[in-house]
Amino acid sequence: MTTAAGFPAEIKIQTGPADCTEALDVFTRYYKALDHGEAPGSGGGGPVKVSDWTCQSPSYAERDKQPTCVRGATTVAAYIQMQ
Repeated sequence: MTTAAGFPAEIKIQTGPADCTEALDVFTRYYKALDHGEAPGSGGGGPVKVSDWTCQSPSYAERDKQPTCVRGATTVAAYIQMQ
């Protein structure tokens, strides 16, 4: 998959139960929301509600972290390959 900025991203389930299709869908919808300017804050990134998930990208100061989507005990992360 690709991010809203067009970078390739590998989606991984970090904790809890989620299937691959659901994980890809939530990030597809999250990146679409970012692309449409639906994220709060000056830099965008969230938090953004996607159904029963909450997604957020790290701040510039936390660039060593990955964007994540959380639902209860389940966390899904996007590992972005910057080119």
